[in-house]
Amino acid sequence: MLRDHVGAIIEELIGAGVRHIVVSPGSRSTPLAIAAIESKALRVWMNYDERSAAFFAGGIARAERQPVALLCTSGTAAANYLAGLAEARLARVPLVVLTADRPPEHRDSGAAQTIAQVDLYRRHVAWSIDLPPPDAGTSLRHVRATICRAVALSLEPPAGPVHINVPFREPLIPADSDVATDATVALSRPSNGSARVLRSTRLPSPELIGELARLCDANERGLIVVGPSEDESLPAALAQMSDRLGYPILADPLSGLRSGRHDRANVIDTADALLRIEGFAAAHCPTLTIRFGAIPTSKPVTTMLESVVDATHIVVDDAPEWREPFSIASMHVWCDPTALASAIAASVASAAASDRTRTWIDGWRSSSQAARRAIDDAAIGFNEPFEGRVFTEIANMLDDETALFVGNSMPVRDLDVFFPTSARVGRIMGNRGANGIDGVVSSALGIAATGRRVVLVLGDLSAFHDLNGLLAGRRNGMNATIVVVNNDGGGIFSFLPQAGIPDHFETLFGTPHGLDFAGAATLYGVRHQLCGDWTAFGDAVRRSLNGTGIDIIEIRTDRTRNVTLHRAVWARVAAALAEDNR
Repeated sequence: MLRDHVGAIIEELIGAGVRHIVVSPGSRSTPLAIAAIESKALRVWMNYDERSAAFFAGGIARAERQPVALLCTSGTAAANYLAGLAEARLARVPLVVLTADRPPEHRDSGAAQTIAQVDLYRRHVAWSIDLPPPDAGTSLRHVRATICRAVALSLEPPAGPVHINVPFREPLIPADSDVATDATVALSRPSNGSARVLRSTRLPSPELIGELARLCDANERGLIVVGPSEDESLPAALAQMSDRLGYPILADPLSGLRSGRHDRANVIDTADALLRIEGFAAAHCPTLTIRFGAIPTSKPVTTMLESVVDATHIVVDDAPEWREPFSIASMHVWCDPTALASAIAASVASAAASDRTRTWIDGWRSSSQAARRAIDDAAIGFNEPFEGRVFTEIANMLDDETALFVGNSMPVRDLDVFFPTSARVGRIMGNRGANGIDGVVSSALGIAATGRRVVLVLGDLSAFHDLNGLLAGRRNGMNATIVVVNNDGGGIFSFLPQAGIPDHFETLFGTPHGLDFAGAATLYGVRHQLCGDWTAFGDAVRRSLNGTGIDIIEIRTDRTRNVTLHRAVWARVAAALAEDNR
């Protein structure tokens, strides 16, 4: 019965389209682990640390845009998945989480390695269920239907993780006599094979399209705001919509709009810098905003959205969720974003934007071009180690086969300002679901597991949080260039009000650690280079991109000096705009 039970689970995962499973070692999960590794259609990735494993699986799922399975033993092993599942739930990454458990009679009894695993992840998963243990009374058809349902729900908008708790009694290794008969196998499947779930996108109605088209026709000062998004079909549709409406696109660096072969003429890649200038922000208040994707990373952009309370704000989402913390939206539209953007572009009154709307978008474009020149000139002009220049340097080294993954805190914000639009760069990704600094190394290496070359840029504390992720990368022969921007602590706090608490700032927020990442590289068997100047940095990155294996390239900066240099860049942008408007 045990062999039938786990065979049905693994076979149904495969039938539902799962091709990868990330396994962490343990005893109670033995039956499923053996069934998985003996399957010829499932790629098994071993990751010894469950916290790393959850983020690693999320990286694979992001890259493949398909659900990935996770498997761990009972007890606190399952609890260690939580951070990665919280990120996946908010970032809409499909995962199927299998947690082995003790049988029901051992729960709440003091049994070893037993915690309350039923509904363990609560609202951090889209769905959860506790399977019955394998015994003579267990319906294998129910087991199969449950797995099919779970995988389908992981993909249903909003996509996300699902949890299947799988209890086992001893013995955990199927006996030689425990072999499924042909009759048992046949009875456990539907007559026409595995069940399928057929889904259709939520298309906008003609009435909705007409209402939004009329709104756009009536508002010449419109903005398309795009936050982090994994929808690969959306950029081209939004580019077409922007051109027809004459609305600039304020594109988050993780939106998919900043890089690619689509038309990027109306993509504003300097909104963060522009909207820091009070005069510019006041003169460029929109009367209509249409937002796609998650919340933008840029604080100046979100501040602008909150401040224009008299504008009409529309939030578009493919799922019935409320990704709008500002409580300013006039309208929430739940439908397929790409279909909506294409329909609006085809439905506006004129074939091209009006002259007055062109004046609006041309003003944004010329200001953005002036700001980009000022940002690039300022960054290249700083010969000392400057965190923003990391992105200026690597922007010209990447091709469309390379994925760029960026850590949270300062790196993603510097990406927003210093990384220009490009046709040559592949996907740009980051963990902007829960925005944590943990699990970033594992997430990036999960992407590398799919065969892609990955460049990861992250801070020192983020690297420290996830050093264990390096082991899976090294053991599996992955190729990754890991740039660690080391300011010896929490650099972002130097920009925040906490910096005004000098008596306790270093202890509570600066948090210097003095870690030597060369030692970590040696421990995990990867290469390390500390770069003292930009020539050495460029050489190291290019060498890594042309080689194999994992490289840690470290650049050390000063937190206080970093604030000064960033403010100098913002001043250069303000001066460039003043000169451009003379």
